Amino acid sequence: MSDNLDRKLIKSLKKNSRRSLIELSDELYAPESTIRYRINSLIKKGVITKFTIETSGPELSCLIGIKINTKANIKKLYENFLEKGLMEYILETTGEFDCVGMIKDNDIEKINGIIDQVRSEYDVLETKSFMVLKEYR
Repeated sequence: MSDNLDRKLIKSLKKNSRRSLIELSDELYAPESTIRYRINSLIKKGVITKFTIETSGPELSCLIGIKINTKANIKKLYENFLEKGLMEYILETTGEFDCVGMIKDNDIEKINGIIDQVRSEYDVLETKSFMVLKEYR
């Protein structure tokens, strides 16, 4: 189970995973050796599974809500979307849509093409897309 230092460390790494151990140590008021140990421990436990980068520039984001035929193999459909690289990730949801996917690209025409591809899937009954104006983390 993670303690308060682990939670603060994870939160800080989510904001910027490229920070040095010294910077993390200063921010969290913990020795550098403790920060190194905690990060390695969180990796071994599977809490941290990867360190990612975010690119700068005019990347556009679009959320797409998807209603799916109740007889469809939903997991296979999700895997298909991800394998084709149509979405960054998919969230299974309750409510109006069965899932919400995140599409990211620098080109609005590509995003529109991806939405068309999703709509063309046999088991997709309806979609609704939402362009992201601003993201807060």
